[in-house]
Amino acid sequence: MQTTREFLNVRKTTIVALAAVLGVALAAPAVYATTPPVPSLGDCPRGWYVNEPDEAHRKPTPTKDGLEFKGNQLIHRETTGLNTKDLKPGTYVASPKPDQDSFFSVEVNSGPGTYATLRWNTATAKWEMTTGGQFYENADPDLLVDMPPIKKSHQVVSFGVGYTNSPPGTVTTVVSSVSFRGFTYDLTCKPKPEPTKSSSSPTPSPSVSTSASASPSPSASVSTSVSPSASSSASVSPSATATSTPPAVTAAPGEGGGSGSEGGGLPVTGPAGMVIAGGAVVLLAGGIILLIAVRRRRTRFTA
Repeated sequence: MQTTREFLNVRKTTIVALAAVLGVALAAPAVYATTPPVPSLGDCPRGWYVNEPDEAHRKPTPTKDGLEFKGNQLIHRETTGLNTKDLKPGTYVASPKPDQDSFFSVEVNSGPGTYATLRWNTATAKWEMTTGGQFYENADPDLLVDMPPIKKSHQVVSFGVGYTNSPPGTVTTVVSSVSFRGFTYDLTCKPKPEPTKSSSSPTPSPSVSTSASASPSPSASVSTSVSPSASSSASVSPSATATSTPPAVTAAPGEGGGSGSEGGGLPVTGPAGMVIAGGAVVLLAGGIILLIAVRRRRTRFTA
């Protein structure tokens, strides 16, 4: 009875553990089913900005394919150690093509809080600049900054892409990358994949399988205790046959006593008779002791 109860308890524990594992496996995918939102500008792509406060309304829109530009939107990225004497125009990958040829630009530092924008026109292969209401252009950017009455700085502080404020662009375009000074900058904003917890669900299974292995142990102990008692009972039969044979006593037929050596007379006595009788007694006692021992062992088992 106790063995049956232990087996049923093991089965119940196994079923409860498997149900818990199945519940975790089904619930885990639902937690991470939603895609995280695309980060706002400043997080993705990192390092790009607009000049505050006059360009705060000109921020492009981050997408998984790149920055989306429309109207007068633009973007900048800081650069250091560059002079207009060594300035070369950058390139970009955009789809569809912007409707302004001067889409790539750089900024030069004109003092604290001031700057001037130089735009590269792909159609004319010249740099352009508008300052003080006047328009200037030159293929050499180092000469261009010296053309206005108030000369501009030769120090390049940033580069970027985007439309002019006036007139604005009329084509909505998505820029996926910008290349400048030998580096290509990725402007895509793909959401990062979230880690899943489904790998932790199989861990409870080893502990359940090991506990089930305890069930065969009670059955083995019962089967071994029965066999010795049956075999020992068979050993009683030799002792019974030995005790049924009495010591041999012979008498002479019809003659009285005398000292003659022929023709029988007195019963057989002496050392030989004593040895036979003693052996019979020892054999009988051994059989009785063995029978008592067998009965005691058999009683202990049935209890």
